[in-house]
Order: sequence, then structure tokens, then C-alpha cells
Amino acid sequence: VLNHGAVFSKFSYKRASVGVRYKEKRRVWLSGDGKIMWQDPQAPTPKNKAGNAPNCLHLKHITLISKTAPEHYCVDEMRCIYIVTASRSLLLEAEDTDERDFWFDQLSEHWNVAKAGEAWKKRQERLAQKDIDIPERRRQWLQEILPNFEKMRDSKQVKVLCWLGVPTNLRVDVWRLCIGNQLQITRDLYGIFRSHAIRGRKDLEESRRRAAESGEEESDSQLLGSEGSLKVLDKDLPRTFASLGFFHKGGPLEQQLRDVLEAYIFYRPDVGYVQGMSYLAAMLLLAMDTYQAFVALCNLLHSHYFLSFFAMDMLQIRIRFAVFEHFFEKQLPDLFQTFEQLGVTTDTYLLNWLMTLFSKSLPVDITTRIWDNYLLNGESFMIRTALGVLKWLSSSFVDLPFEDLMVSITHLHDQDCIDEDELFECIEAIKVTEVEFAAVLRKKKEEYEEDKGLSVGSSSHW
Repeated sequence: VLNHGAVFSKFSYKRASVGVRYKEKRRVWLSGDGKIMWQDPQAPTPKNKAGNAPNCLHLKHITLISKTAPEHYCVDEMRCIYIVTASRSLLLEAEDTDERDFWFDQLSEHWNVAKAGEAWKKRQERLAQKDIDIPERRRQWLQEILPNFEKMRDSKQVKVLCWLGVPTNLRVDVWRLCIGNQLQITRDLYGIFRSHAIRGRKDLEESRRRAAESGEEESDSQLLGSEGSLKVLDKDLPRTFASLGFFHKGGPLEQQLRDVLEAYIFYRPDVGYVQGMSYLAAMLLLAMDTYQAFVALCNLLHSHYFLSFFAMDMLQIRIRFAVFEHFFEKQLPDLFQTFEQLGVTTDTYLLNWLMTLFSKSLPVDITTRIWDNYLLNGESFMIRTALGVLKWLSSSFVDLPFEDLMVSITHLHDQDCIDEDELFECIEAIKVTEVEFAAVLRKKKEEYEEDKGLSVGSSSHW
């Protein structure tokens, strides 16, 4: 039916007389190569006479197909189809509403197929280009950037290369340079805390043995401080990257993950182990050896918001949420309003995203690229990422009930397919600089000091 076509009224504007509309009868059909064609119904077909070639629009070039035309066209919206590309538009009026609805549905379906095909083609081209670029990117890292990292880390070249993703075999060097070792942790110091951890583990096992012999169940209240942290760690490790299996019992990285986290428990007994830390340590171990991962984890948790979040310092958490909501309302006002109306609060999703730097929520390949950019650019990139994720999800939020919307936000890993390029296009569309972030953070801290009558204080982490 689409190939045979139907007669529509086509609206046009005379260039010499702005605002004067006229319409002509045109036979409209869909060609086999993905074009919407139209022609005078009385004209010979192109097959019979080449001089009467029809006009056309490629489906892949269309940006909008709508049943609603701009008001100034003054057309019957019960019968119109409005089609827009980047360079032109096509306004058609069917004989009746049923005819319009049939053609609208069919054209929309073919348009969606054409869009999907074009998106796949572009994705394959991007992947092919990445493969071509990798040797050149590796050369720039090795020869130009890594030997002069401190001088070049703020350069456009480094930012572009991090945005594309650091080559896997160079990630250990780039991440270590980005994180640094401000705490000056040495291999000997790591060995000391590993020894403390080994003794603490023996004490815990002895405590469990005595409890078993006496027939008493070991309660969490009996295990204080480091021993309590070790018990929480035992429960948490099997859940870390459950789909990978690297860190499960008997997995190739299980013992390394345990070594890093147990050493941290005794390095910072005031903090101990908190759920979520295992994902940070696991991400580091995917790129580094055990000692390197320990140094990186200690310095990472010493920076930005981590200690406040893991210590559940609610004042500092509320300040961070207020900063996020400021940029949320500014960058995605419609979605912000939707969340406000539905009662979707920031604490239901953002805390988990920030505490694990998305490592618990997104596929590892995507998460490593997020880490590449966060470690280079700082905390403002996490705001951009969180808003980029919401922007990427927003099309699926339409008409969703509250419960389903919450599942979408809090179970990102259950999404059928997360397209890395699409997600990073959404992140790129969010504009938050470190300067803007610092200014808003400072303002929110001052507001909370005034409103709560509390001094947030100064800190190198904030």
C-alpha cells in the first residue's frame, strides 16, 4: 500500500509572498530505498518518463513526524502529517482521519527502522575509527603525555584522550598519576597494615571458633571496631561484581581484593569497611597490582566527598545533594519538574552512584571510561555523569508510574542495552565546569551554615 501511494493535499508557501499558503494535490508513496516520494497525480511515473522525477525526503534524514503542525499553518490537525528534516519540511493533509492515522503509523514505523539502521551504521563507523585511532592514541600517551604528565594534565590533548578512554594497558599509569600519593604510603607501610590485618583475621576466626564451641551465635554487637568491619567485608565480597566472578570465592582476584580492603580497615580503623568500598577497590584491581591498588584506594578515599559519605555525615551529604539539584534544575528543567511532581528524591539514587563512582550501577567497560574522566577532571564530572545518565534514561520515563521509574533509576545494570556512545553523548551535553561546581558548592555550604546554625568548616576534601 505504501509503495502504491495515496493522494494528499501538500501545503506550501510562496517565497515571494510570505504567509500566503497554497495547496496542491500530490500522490505520495514510499520507495523501496527508504524515501518518501511525491508527485503530481497526473504526471507520468518516473519509469515512463525520466523528465518527471518526483520530489523526495530520505527517511534517515527526518527529525520529526508529527500529527501536529505549527499554529501559523492553520491546517486541520485531524488530517495532517507534519514531517521535518534539518533542511526542509513537508506538510500533508489526508482525505480523512483514518487515512491520516494509517499513513502516520506506517511512516513512523519505517522511520524508526531507518533511524535504528543509521544509528547502527554510525556506531560501527565510530568503533572502526576507534580501532584505527588506538595506536596513535597509545603513542601520544607514551611519548608525549606520561613523561610530562604534571605539565600536560590540564591540556586539551589530555582531556580529549581521556574522554575517548585510556588504552587498557596504560590505565594503571594514568590512574596512578591522576590519583597521586599525597598520603605518601610506601610498600613497607602497606606490609605493616597487612600484618595487622592477618592478626585481626586470626582473632576473628578464633572468636568464631569459641562461639561455635560454646553453642552461642556470634552477634554483630560482639564484634567491635576492626573485627566488625572484617565481618561486614566477608558478607560484601561475594556480591562485588556478581556477574564477573573475578572476586567470588576462588576467583582470580578474590584474595587480592580481600588483602587491599583488610589492610585499609587497619590503616583507617576510624573509618573501617563500609559497604560500597569493595567496588572501588575492585575497579582499581582490574587495572593495578595489590600494593598499587591499596595506595590508590587510600588516596582516593581521602579526596573529595568519600570520607563524609562513608561516615554518613548527613550535613555534608545534604550539601552535595543540594549542589546536584542546582545543576539538575538548570540543565534538565523538565525532568527535574517531573521528579518533583512524582516525589522522586535525590537520596534514592545519587548516594549509591557517587559512593561507588557508578561501578555498582553500570557495565565495567563504561565505568572505566567514566573513571578515566573523573580522575582527571574531578568531582564536577560526577555531576555531569549523573545528569547524563538521567538524560539518557529520560525518554524511557514517559508515562512510567512511580514504581517503574524508580526501578529504572536504581537498577541501571538491568537495562537491556546501554549504548556507550549514546550515554557519553548525553554526558557531553551536560555543561558543568570545575569553576561553576566550586562556586555552587561554596554557596550551598554558606547557606547550610546560615540555615542550620552550624559551621561546615574548611577541608581539603571539599
